[in-house]
Amino acid sequence: MSELIWRGSELQKIPALLVSRVSGFGESPEYRKLRDYEFDIPGVVCAAFADYLGRIHQEERSERNARIISSAHETLEMLASLPETAVRDLVTDEIYENMECKPDALERFKDQLRPSARVLYLRWIGDTPSK
Repeated sequence: MSELIWRGSELQKIPALLVSRVSGFGESPEYRKLRDYEFDIPGVVCAAFADYLGRIHQEERSERNARIISSAHETLEMLASLPETAVRDLVTDEIYENMECKPDALERFKDQLRPSARVLYLRWIGDTPSK
């Protein structure tokens, strides 16, 4: 996957990033239920993404879901690695906070987190000190 060049505020780029990089998200019921004016609101799109990711983690395992989960976690890792605090806050406040799924699906979600996303998640739930 090619590296993105991030400049300025990255918040406004997140909706398009999630749609373009996370398999199936743009066609998902979670995304399609958004109103036209909500497609460009980062927090709203991230909350829909959290619903999508929670649903996918609860579904039966398949090759399709494995691709979705891989692309989603790769994108979460990229967002969690960005230096802009507002982006990381959006990941915790709108994605992690809105992950509503069964406990076993949440465990699968946490197991799939990559290093920066895992650190951010652990910091968010209070398992590690802030740095």
